[in-house]
Amino acid sequence: MNRILTCESNHNIKMWNSEMSECLFVLKGHTNCINCVIFNSDGNIIISCSHDGTIKIWNSNTGRCLKTLHNNRAVMSINFNFDESKIIACLWDNTIKVWDFNTYKLLNKIKNNDSCNSIILKSNGNKFYKNIDNYLIKIFDTNTLLCSNTLINDIGSINIVVFNYDDSKIISCSNDCDDCTIKIWNSNTDLCLHILNEHTDNINHIDFNNDGSRIISCSSDETIKIWDSESGLCLNTLEGHSHSVIFVIFNFDESKIVSCSWDETIKIWDFITGLCLNTLEGHTDNINFIKFNFDGSKIISCSDDRTTKIWDFETGECLNTIDNDTIDNNIILEPNQIVQLW
Repeated sequence: MNRILTCESNHNIKMWNSEMSECLFVLKGHTNCINCVIFNSDGNIIISCSHDGTIKIWNSNTGRCLKTLHNNRAVMSINFNFDESKIIACLWDNTIKVWDFNTYKLLNKIKNNDSCNSIILKSNGNKFYKNIDNYLIKIFDTNTLLCSNTLINDIGSINIVVFNYDDSKIISCSNDCDDCTIKIWNSNTDLCLHILNEHTDNINHIDFNNDGSRIISCSSDETIKIWDSESGLCLNTLEGHSHSVIFVIFNFDESKIVSCSWDETIKIWDFITGLCLNTLEGHTDNINFIKFNFDGSKIISCSDDRTTKIWDFETGECLNTIDNDTIDNNIILEPNQIVQLW
């Protein structure tokens, strides 16, 4: 069974059976905006954090809240370390905290002069970055919380940061109209290796392919670009959307790229030729997020039309629609809220 989590405007989290459009249960307890929700690796545990200052650990099979970790400030982001023995969180008051996942004991905390709004772990779990005041990226040791490196973006605010497969490189992009660039960094130094500057409007998403040799990006300039990560050269530009392209992902074998746009469509592209293979139509408002299910056979999409749709990747057929008309806003209408497909 594919399960979907949606964060609602009333501060609840809903668990859905995506095959039946059935709400399995509602996780109630947060009293302010939910900023991040994650599953553990086997899908039995859900962790959420909120502007209400709490982190909640839930049983994903029953919906029962197992533990609440209280903080005196909003919790902006959470993540596990690589073996899921620890929970790492950054708070609105510039504090990073680490808890033991089994005992919930607070193991470490550090307060910085800089604000923190996101945490992403390196693949080996030994380092993580946090996005600072939108202009800095700081890399910390997971165990000691000591800062090992600082990357400075000179012009625009940093929107997204991604490690490559072996953590040797970082890519970052800006959603600032004055800095429509992607930067490739050496993650062990503060050296910017390349600046990719062919987009002409806000960059909305970036990612590496599995071996780190290629980068994909999408922009409000209505294009998708494929880049060589070694040289920084643009290898191809995919054109076909008629509005801002908001999200782009590889399929599992990286033979295709899937994109979604504010033109209300999802497009499937051939990665090698750049040809558009299929256009999925059915949403009636901006599409803001897409993700594959666990085996890559289905695409999930979320839209400002208050629906979540499940699509067959091979045929492009819409298999199911989850209608959220009963709430004031669905997940996409509020910032910093997450959809996860399990």
